[in-house]
Amino acid sequence: MLPSLYIQNEIEIKSSVEECWKYLVDPQKTPLYMFGCAALSDWKVGDSLNWEGEYEGTKMIFVKGIVEAIEPPFHLQYSVIDPLNQEIPDIPDNYLHVSYLISDLKNGSCLFSG
Repeated sequence: MLPSLYIQNEIEIKSSVEECWKYLVDPQKTPLYMFGCAALSDWKVGDSLNWEGEYEGTKMIFVKGIVEAIEPPFHLQYSVIDPLNQEIPDIPDNYLHVSYLISDLKNGSCLFSG
């Protein structure tokens, strides 16, 4: 097993926490930043999360995962794997884990980190 890798970034966004949250969970907004894919989930811990898009006129799931933690509008954590990559077995050890934290800066902006 490879050692764990960890990447963290943050950005200040001139928007409310609630508006930032919408861009994480609203399937009408996620295609704007996720290569045209809609995030489809019921957004409850343990629920599936499928990133669905279209390729050459066919709808496909490009990334799939599970909602691991959710505290609207401040925290979202989920796992992901590429179901189309046959070289990576679909087992828990091969899933990436993504976590987002949104903090209200009280100045009309939010700090988005993950």
